[in-house]
Amino acid sequence: MKILSIDSSGPILSLALVNGNKVNEISFPSSKENSEKLLFEIKGFMNESDVRFNDLNGIAFGAGPGSFTGLRVACGIAYGIAYPHNIPIVGISSLEAIAAKFSRAHTISCIDARMNQIYVGAFKKAAKEFLLVDEIKVCDPDTLPNYDLHEPLIIGSAVTPFKKFLVKKYQSLNPDFDEMNYPLAAIIALQAKNRFAKRFDTTQALPIYIRNKVAQTIQERKANEPSK
Repeated sequence: MKILSIDSSGPILSLALVNGNKVNEISFPSSKENSEKLLFEIKGFMNESDVRFNDLNGIAFGAGPGSFTGLRVACGIAYGIAYPHNIPIVGISSLEAIAAKFSRAHTISCIDARMNQIYVGAFKKAAKEFLLVDEIKVCDPDTLPNYDLHEPLIIGSAVTPFKKFLVKKYQSLNPDFDEMNYPLAAIIALQAKNRFAKRFDTTQALPIYIRNKVAQTIQERKANEPSK
């Protein structure tokens, strides 16, 4: 199976290519020029791997929440490649990808939502899945949600700017903190592997926004997922 994955939802732009059991990933600092350079980087990346668009079995992208511009760029480019080639496409929650990165039993994923707010979601690992404990929220740092978790890993781009709030809220859970930002394209590709429809489907090609109704929420996207 060959999967191209694109993520520009956060501070690190990354691309990944799954080719059978092999996973290659490259990353760059995110910038305002993402939309201009990303397609060029994708073509070069695929040429180096000797893979063409027509060879792909699926395209995955970081669907958010995250940078509005970054989400639109990744979604737009993924759509632009998938549609003319009738390639199945699927967006993966950035918060889920963060949780899956280190595969801990309990994870609280936190993304800096700007405007002094945090996107936050808690996950429990069950077999190879990461189950959302409660709905994903965007909240002020002093109104973080309560979670019944044990020794969670708290990770994501919001940890550094909002750590004092996270410590105060979740210290009773005996958490570990990870303040690093990581490329997510490879883990997004792996999470998407068993979620592709049989062909291109526009309901699978939408970004996830939590703050407003520019696009569908996670709950609305789930309602539109093709039945398995």
